[in-house]
Amino acid sequence: MSEPLGERRAIVGRESLVRETIAGLIIVGLLASIAFPLASDQRKKAVDARVKQDLTAVEESVAEWVTTYDELPPMRIDGTAVYLDDIQMVTLHEGTMLSELQGTSTSTWCLTARNPAGKHAAHPGFRYKASAEKVDTGTC
Repeated sequence: MSEPLGERRAIVGRESLVRETIAGLIIVGLLASIAFPLASDQRKKAVDARVKQDLTAVEESVAEWVTTYDELPPMRIDGTAVYLDDIQMVTLHEGTMLSELQGTSTSTWCLTARNPAGKHAAHPGFRYKASAEKVDTGTC
Protein backbone atom coordinates (compact mmCIF):
# COMPACT_ATOMS: atom_id res chain seq x y z
CA MET A 1 0.00 0.00 0.00
CA SER A 2 1.32 3.38 -0.91
CA GLU A 3 1.30 6.50 1.23
CA PRO A 4 -1.06 9.31 0.45
CA LEU A 5 0.49 12.06 -1.64
CA GLY A 6 0.30 14.69 1.14
CA GLU A 7 2.26 12.53 3.62
CA ARG A 8 4.90 11.75 1.01
CA ARG A 9 5.44 15.48 0.34
CA ALA A 10 5.76 16.12 4.09
CA ILE A 11 8.45 13.44 4.44
CA VAL A 12 10.41 14.76 1.42
CA GLY A 13 10.06 18.29 2.79
CA ARG A 14 11.48 17.27 6.19
CA GLU A 15 14.43 15.45 4.57
CA SER A 16 15.17 18.53 2.50
CA LEU A 17 14.96 20.75 5.58
CA VAL A 18 17.42 18.51 7.45
CA ARG A 19 19.88 18.62 4.53
CA GLU A 20 19.61 22.41 4.29
CA THR A 21 20.12 22.81 8.03
CA ILE A 22 23.21 20.59 8.00
CA ALA A 23 24.62 22.46 5.02
CA GLY A 24 23.99 25.78 6.79
CA LEU A 25 25.76 24.58 9.94
CA ILE A 26 28.75 23.42 7.91
CA ILE A 27 29.01 26.83 6.22
CA VAL A 28 28.76 28.66 9.55
CA GLY A 29 31.46 26.38 11.01
CA LEU A 30 33.79 27.06 8.09
CA LEU A 31 33.29 30.81 8.36
CA ALA A 32 33.93 30.71 12.11
CA SER A 33 37.13 28.69 11.58
CA ILE A 34 38.36 31.43 9.23
CA ALA A 35 37.20 34.40 11.33
CA PHE A 36 38.58 33.30 14.72
CA PRO A 37 42.29 33.34 13.78
CA LEU A 38 41.81 36.69 12.05
CA ALA A 39 40.19 38.19 15.15
CA SER A 40 42.92 36.74 17.37
CA ASP A 41 45.60 38.25 15.12
CA GLN A 42 43.84 41.63 15.26
CA ARG A 43 43.92 41.57 19.07
CA LYS A 44 47.67 40.94 19.01
CA LYS A 45 48.15 43.79 16.55
CA ALA A 46 46.15 46.08 18.85
CA VAL A 47 48.44 45.15 21.76
CA ASP A 48 51.47 45.91 19.59
CA ALA A 49 49.99 49.29 18.68
CA ARG A 50 49.68 50.12 22.39
CA VAL A 51 53.32 49.07 22.96
CA LYS A 52 54.42 51.37 20.13
CA GLN A 53 52.29 54.16 21.60
CA ASP A 54 53.94 53.68 25.01
CA LEU A 55 57.42 53.58 23.49
CA THR A 56 56.72 56.77 21.52
CA ALA A 57 55.42 58.55 24.64
CA VAL A 58 58.55 57.62 26.61
CA GLU A 59 60.77 58.56 23.66
CA GLU A 60 59.15 61.99 23.42
CA SER A 61 59.68 62.59 27.15
CA VAL A 62 63.33 61.53 26.96
CA ALA A 63 63.88 63.62 23.80
CA GLU A 64 62.36 66.66 25.50
CA TRP A 65 64.65 66.11 28.50
CA VAL A 66 67.70 65.79 26.25
CA THR A 67 66.75 68.98 24.39
CA THR A 68 66.26 70.90 27.64
CA TYR A 69 69.22 69.63 29.69
CA ASP A 70 71.61 68.30 26.98
CA GLU A 71 72.10 65.07 28.93
CA LEU A 72 70.37 61.72 29.37
CA PRO A 73 67.81 61.70 32.19
CA PRO A 74 67.87 59.36 35.16
CA MET A 75 64.99 57.03 34.28
CA ARG A 76 63.11 54.74 36.65
CA ILE A 77 60.27 52.32 35.89
CA ASP A 78 57.87 51.43 38.71
CA GLY A 79 55.11 49.11 37.50
CA THR A 80 53.34 51.04 34.76
CA ALA A 81 54.82 54.42 35.72
CA VAL A 82 57.92 55.82 34.01
CA TYR A 83 59.82 58.48 35.93
CA LEU A 84 62.48 60.85 34.66
CA ASP A 85 64.41 62.33 37.58
CA ASP A 86 61.60 61.19 39.94
CA ILE A 87 58.90 63.00 37.93
CA GLN A 88 56.25 60.69 36.49
CA MET A 89 56.19 61.33 32.76
CA VAL A 90 54.31 58.37 31.25
CA THR A 91 51.87 55.67 32.36
CA LEU A 92 52.33 52.48 30.35
CA HIS A 93 49.48 50.25 29.21
CA GLU A 94 49.02 47.07 31.23
CA GLY A 95 51.52 44.40 30.19
CA THR A 96 54.01 46.69 28.43
CA MET A 97 57.56 45.87 29.48
CA LEU A 98 60.02 48.71 28.91
CA SER A 99 63.80 48.40 29.07
CA GLU A 100 66.06 50.73 30.98
CA LEU A 101 67.45 53.65 29.01
CA GLN A 102 70.51 52.39 27.15
CA GLY A 103 73.31 54.46 25.69
CA THR A 104 75.91 56.93 26.82
CA SER A 105 75.25 60.05 24.78
CA THR A 106 72.31 62.24 23.83
CA SER A 107 72.50 61.07 20.21
CA THR A 108 72.94 57.30 20.70
CA TRP A 109 70.44 56.32 23.39
CA CYS A 110 67.95 53.51 22.86
CA LEU A 111 64.84 51.95 24.46
CA THR A 112 63.07 48.63 23.85
CA ALA A 113 59.52 47.57 24.72
CA ARG A 114 57.28 44.53 24.28
CA ASN A 115 54.12 42.93 25.64
CA PRO A 116 53.71 39.15 26.11
CA ALA A 117 50.18 39.35 24.63
CA GLY A 118 51.36 41.01 21.41
CA LYS A 119 52.44 39.67 18.05
CA HIS A 120 56.00 40.83 18.76
CA ALA A 121 55.98 39.35 22.26
CA ALA A 122 59.23 37.46 21.84
CA HIS A 123 62.65 39.03 21.77
CA PRO A 124 63.50 41.52 20.21
CA GLY A 125 60.16 43.39 20.37
CA PHE A 126 60.12 47.09 19.46
CA ARG A 127 62.90 49.66 19.85
CA TYR A 128 63.52 53.35 19.53
CA LYS A 129 67.05 54.39 18.61
CA ALA A 130 67.83 58.10 18.87
CA SER A 131 70.14 57.84 15.86
CA ALA A 132 67.32 56.40 13.68
CA GLU A 133 64.57 58.60 15.18
CA LYS A 134 61.81 56.01 14.68
CA VAL A 135 60.16 53.02 16.33
CA ASP A 136 60.90 49.71 14.65
CA THR A 137 61.54 46.09 15.61
CA GLY A 138 64.92 45.02 16.92
CA THR A 139 67.32 45.37 19.82
CA CYS A 140 69.47 48.26 20.95
